[in-house]
Amino acid sequence: MTDLPGFDGPAEPAAPGRDADDDRPRRRVRWGRLLLVFGPLLALGLYLARAPLLGRIPPLLEARDEPREADALVVLGGDHRGGRIAHAVALWERGLVPRGPFVTAGGQLYDELTWGKVMKAHAVRLGVPAERVVAQTESATTDEDARLTLPLLVERGCKTVLLVTDAWHSGRAAAAFRREAAAHGVEVLSCPAPAPAVERWWEEPEAARYVASELLKRVY
Repeated sequence: MTDLPGFDGPAEPAAPGRDADDDRPRRRVRWGRLLLVFGPLLALGLYLARAPLLGRIPPLLEARDEPREADALVVLGGDHRGGRIAHAVALWERGLVPRGPFVTAGGQLYDELTWGKVMKAHAVRLGVPAERVVAQTESATTDEDARLTLPLLVERGCKTVLLVTDAWHSGRAAAAFRREAAAHGVEVLSCPAPAPAVERWWEEPEAARYVASELLKRVY
């Protein structure tokens, strides 16, 4: 067969070019090898560092001011062991609230029983004059503690307040009260009870629940 001029026969297919996707399996293999080598080292490092890292969390939850003379003291409900009220009474006995009210804040526990009433009775048993104790018995959350307690202070002309709660609750409580107090020109001094003597809180079920709860409540 005679070749036609200008016709060289069927063209050979071009060699396919290298696609970037061709390198992906190799990259995955390299990353897999790196993880096999360094993954255990990373896990070991995190395990060894967990104590210093986790140990820094509780102090971040606290707000603590130097106690000084104030127009009122507010202690928040929620402590079944009575540590908050005991600390509040200790501040009271130092003469830091010479004229103003001792406010117990907290709503329903069961039926007609409230935190405010229970803490008032406890404070009186510990020596606070009954006529000086004001029970706020409607609040169910920390934000409500602030919103419902501030009017009681404002109507009594209070301009400085000692706020007592647990150490790990104090940061969130102080923030809530200061938001409400700002509009009334009231200064809030956070004077929480001493922090629990728990070095490795994540290994103590009750302490771990408390810290986890506070962290979640700060998010929501």
